[in-house]
Amino acid sequence: MDSAHPKPRNGGEGGKPAPNQPLGLTTQVIEEIKKDAVREANAKLDFAATASITIASFGLLLIGIIALLGYKNTIQPSKLIALSLIVIAALLLIVLGYSDEQMSPVIGLLGTVAGYMLGSREWNHDTQA
Repeated sequence: MDSAHPKPRNGGEGGKPAPNQPLGLTTQVIEEIKKDAVREANAKLDFAATASITIASFGLLLIGIIALLGYKNTIQPSKLIALSLIVIAALLLIVLGYSDEQMSPVIGLLGTVAGYMLGSREWNHDTQA
């Protein structure tokens, strides 16, 4: 080693930083920042997965209850099941974290279907169309 020209700490020539390395950051600090970012991303994915499973399970339970009541001739289940599916699908889209540009058309379509179903005359059996 030449004591007249010590090797710079940040990996560059003559005290200049390496081309891909920001000023003042060592490789160890950069690696720690990357590890923190990965941990944060994994935590967000874990939350999204848990929330999605919870919402889907609730939706299946709700649809099962509606189907059971329909089987016992207590209610007409077809529209309630469809509306439940629309609400569950909208909740899943929100939890999964799609951007506004991706969700807007889908939410609009789900709202249109829900509006059509609620406005349909078959909802009340006594009404003559």
